[in-house]
Amino acid sequence: EDAGTADAGSVDAGEPVDCPPLVHDGSQDEYSSIEHLRDDALRTKLFRRVRDHFPLSYDGAKYALFGPSGIDVRDGMVECVYTGQRFRRDKLDVNGGYNVEHSWPQSEFPGETGPKSDLHHLFAAERNANSSRGSLPYGETDCSIDNCRFEEGGSEIGPRTGSTQLVFDVRPERRGDIARAHFYFAVR
Repeated sequence: EDAGTADAGSVDAGEPVDCPPLVHDGSQDEYSSIEHLRDDALRTKLFRRVRDHFPLSYDGAKYALFGPSGIDVRDGMVECVYTGQRFRRDKLDVNGGYNVEHSWPQSEFPGETGPKSDLHHLFAAERNANSSRGSLPYGETDCSIDNCRFEEGGSEIGPRTGSTQLVFDVRPERRGDIARAHFYFAVR
């Protein structure tokens, strides 16, 4: 199948997303006015900064991320956030392909449709890695061969370091992406 060919499971199905352009005021210190803030004052200022967003449908979000010129597409490929495995961008939701990982579990926003399609926490994920993670919390594990339930590409599932609680430990290369996504949702 050609990378530009659309099928029923392809992100090419549907219309392109018309997102407003990002606007930057040109200042180098866009956040300097909040550097001194802490706790609730910082959270309030950050919330005011991110509260107005451009909502997309779920299909629109998938197209924005994984369409022909998608945010996460590099040379026609996307990379699994957990394993580093690369997929042709048109292999979304098809056998042998990848699916969309909601790093902030959908069960955490019942009744709301906006968070499901919020680009800040959606990532490409190899199907088994996504399924294995489920809605386990993220955390650090020092699992070994005998107590590691999942281990691929640097990500692991095992007991939280110093505990028995199961956690998903994201590969080091993508921990910052997951942390930023969760910080964003904690502020929203």
